[in-house]
Amino acid sequence: MEWFTKHRADGTIVDAQQLREPDTATTVVVEEGRSTMIDRPLLEAKEAIGGYAIVDVPDLDAALELAASFPVPDGKVEVRPLVER
Repeated sequence: MEWFTKHRADGTIVDAQQLREPDTATTVVVEEGRSTMIDRPLLEAKEAIGGYAIVDVPDLDAALELAASFPVPDGKVEVRPLVER
């Protein structure tokens, strides 16, 4: 929590939320204009997304540096740009 508190205070983290476990997911599948709901995650995987953070940094290098500083003993941090419209 200290990492999030620090980066929220300096304005780097704009928003962040922890996600519930994958088995709580409901997937909506739309095919040919019809939707179906499935009580499971979209993908079956060994890894799961535990949360997300939206950050305001000047460039990809800064985002990667921030991600590399995330304090977890083992894990992965995926970095993606937002689509700006």
